[in-house]
Amino acid sequence: MERFITIADRRQFRSGTVRRFEIEGQAIAVVRLGDRFFAFQDRCTHEEVPLSDGFIEGEALCCAMHGAKFDLETGAALSPPAHEDAKTFRIRCRDGRIQVEIDGSRGAVS
Repeated sequence: MERFITIADRRQFRSGTVRRFEIEGQAIAVVRLGDRFFAFQDRCTHEEVPLSDGFIEGEALCCAMHGAKFDLETGAALSPPAHEDAKTFRIRCRDGRIQVEIDGSRGAVS
């Protein structure tokens, strides 16, 4: 069963930004790249610092502390020091609203 939670208006995001949201007790980092959105558990798998403090490099979300990179589409760890993939969440845009499925995993929306 899909259970999407509305978190923000699409217009609140500029491309290349990362923002943190608290959704039912979970910290979620939401990324906008162009017209696509991605959602991650807001924790680097290396040092457990917030990924929402990070930055976008190409198609990767980079941790601000040690530069570990995670694939935007899949959450796969792309570079050391992270070796464990980041948890991702399904995300979509409906009627200009960004919605995250906190019980789901993996996915991007355009």
